[in-house]
Amino acid sequence: MDIKIMAALRNVSKPAALVSITWVRGSTPCKPGSKMLVLADGTTLGSIGGGYGEAKVVRYALMAISSRTSCKYKVNMGLNSEDEEQVMGCGIMEVLIEVISEKSSKLLQAYIQNVEEGVKPVLITVVNTPEHALNTLGDKLMMTIDGKTEGALPVPKLELLARFAAKNYWLGNKFKSIRINLSGQVINQASDISNFEWEVMIEPPPDRSELIILGGGHVALAVAKLATALDFRLVVIDDRPDYANKERFSMVDNVICAEFTKGLSSLNLGADSYVIIATRGHHFDKECFRQVISYPLAYLGIVASPGRAQTFLHECLDEGYPLELLEKVHSPIGLDLGAETLDEIALSIMSEIMKVRRGSTGFSLSQKRKQVSPKKTNLEFSV
Repeated sequence: MDIKIMAALRNVSKPAALVSITWVRGSTPCKPGSKMLVLADGTTLGSIGGGYGEAKVVRYALMAISSRTSCKYKVNMGLNSEDEEQVMGCGIMEVLIEVISEKSSKLLQAYIQNVEEGVKPVLITVVNTPEHALNTLGDKLMMTIDGKTEGALPVPKLELLARFAAKNYWLGNKFKSIRINLSGQVINQASDISNFEWEVMIEPPPDRSELIILGGGHVALAVAKLATALDFRLVVIDDRPDYANKERFSMVDNVICAEFTKGLSSLNLGADSYVIIATRGHHFDKECFRQVISYPLAYLGIVASPGRAQTFLHECLDEGYPLELLEKVHSPIGLDLGAETLDEIALSIMSEIMKVRRGSTGFSLSQKRKQVSPKKTNLEFSV
């Protein structure tokens, strides 16, 4: 669940509906688990893909809020107007429009609190029911890694299967939402969904990645501005009060004005930590590196020119750091975008971090298309 949506749910006082994508077929902008919050005045937070399809879902959500009744709706993302003009290459998705009741609000608040405390809960939601049980649509069960639960599912067998499937998220470190039926079968994108059987969607713990920027200079500021839109919890550390303050870094969650070693000692670094070393000098870079290199970080990058990066890493080799450890360090930092300005450099850095975060290739999407054997055609593409 998006951090901004969680924050809004914390404070929502007016009638609202939480829209969740529960199933897709074909090409859709967003995937199962993506959410949008719709308030009674039509205000929205988050997105399920935009365009005519999303606008139509918002209208249905407002009707659901008015009637206080949760519902499902199938959206053809290939329709772009009231005339239902077809857009080539778009898919179909099903959404659950869940009117937030006192019962669901209580469970969602508990879920958000667990997320904020780093507990990493799994959220299980009823997304399909037999006709006689439509009033249970949207019922939820939250489960934490130690087996504690809150809420309940309407069918004991379904809850048992869901609990078993939920454990796989922690054991297999999975990140995608899945949908299962009463037989324990996973409903995939190629499957037809039924309107007459019990199904739940199981959502993994939300990504609570933390981006720690060591240094408060111009590059750090440009990176922080860009990263704030990418659902990172942001931390900036610098020992200079003029650079480490909330006026300069208003978009950052935690600004620490302290010596780098002392500031780092106050953090809980781990597998969800992405660290950028961007201090004002070689000495401070090395100081930070020595303190963080032993942690199992998701990402470690050092801002440096190619020559300086090579010198730095050779020095680390001479100091006894193993080559396999140093090969995990991203320096020079960023993807090769030909960046020149500060904002372009920030984009290059965050592009590489997102590549690592999502386990992607970083290739151009058109390059990936060319790797798939196309059907024979007389068309020629100029690049």
